Amino acid sequence: MKRTDMKNHHKHLSIIFSIVLIGVFFVSCEKKSVADTWQITVSGKVGFAGSGAITIKDWADTTSHVETAAFDETARTYTKTLTLREPGFYRIFFFETQFVDFVLNKSDITINIDESGRFEVLGSPEMEIYTKVDAMRTAFQGSEDVLKLNQAFSEAVSRNDEEAIGKLQEEYQQLVGVSDDSIAAYLIGQSPNPAVIDLLNRNTVDKDRNFSAFEKVAETLTGDWERYSISRDFKLMVEKGKLTAVGAKAPEIALPDPSGKVIKLSSLKGKYVLVDFWAKWCGPCRRENPNLVKAYQRFGGEKFEVMGVSLDRSREDWVQAIAEDGLNWVHVSDLRYFDSEAARTYNINAIPFSILVNPEGVIVAKNLRGAALHKTLEKFLGQL
Repeated sequence: MKRTDMKNHHKHLSIIFSIVLIGVFFVSCEKKSVADTWQITVSGKVGFAGSGAITIKDWADTTSHVETAAFDETARTYTKTLTLREPGFYRIFFFETQFVDFVLNKSDITINIDESGRFEVLGSPEMEIYTKVDAMRTAFQGSEDVLKLNQAFSEAVSRNDEEAIGKLQEEYQQLVGVSDDSIAAYLIGQSPNPAVIDLLNRNTVDKDRNFSAFEKVAETLTGDWERYSISRDFKLMVEKGKLTAVGAKAPEIALPDPSGKVIKLSSLKGKYVLVDFWAKWCGPCRRENPNLVKAYQRFGGEKFEVMGVSLDRSREDWVQAIAEDGLNWVHVSDLRYFDSEAARTYNINAIPFSILVNPEGVIVAKNLRGAALHKTLEKFLGQL
């Protein structure tokens, strides 16, 4: 965790709610459907000056088909009825000068925009879910515990007290975990809902810590939900996630080492193995390597091994980084970047990423970095 992360953690949520989720709110009040389609109406009032077309575009429509709303220039109101087969992401353009992103489901909605460009979305029950989660995050960031930690963190940084910084970061992550647990419990308690899917897809809560929440939500997506792409994609993501969830058997990795010899993860069975996905070009990976070296020097041997899985593209870069960082453990790679066989198997879309596998080949922890790596290894291997 970077030193600035403690103050900035979850700041992206406020950005999501004020910019990215501009009107991205699903709705659920059902209308009568015909042949698995239904009609909804988008309407509203425009408060700023302008003339021309008000258009609506489905982001998933690769044909670039655009719907044009009827606009009453005198009343400054617009309306458009759309036929849908499933919930979808849309963007409404006001005279090509302003736009609002939103998601449609089965309710008519009203999107009003005033003279300054501020908007409101009405008729969308799911908005309460987004608002509730945002309020929970805001309350967390403004809590007395977090404010005290932030103050102590700033003081530790000014003193360049690395030990204190590490401890404070660990305390903060523990508080984040408790906050995530509360949000996950809230989301699980909702009925099948596009807003819940959207928030989980955005990693509003830590997926590794709260993977059971993803599973429980996926289990509720039955009936009509089974034919919606947003639901199918979510359930597919959850199924893939089960492969590398804590408690799952670690999928096999069989890739060549720098000499060309194929090394299998299963060949290290009998030890705790940290499978570390990294690359020479990955700054955060390289910054974490000294910490991993210390852990290996402390715990490496008969009970603990590291398997570094590089996502580099060239052998020269890969071998150079191994030497520069002093990474004296098992290394494998097929030099195919994120198309690596191992990266696809483990659904890697960002690095650094690591899993800890026990001697029986079962995943017991994920994404261990900094002090958390040493603390977890102490838990399983004891103090050394």
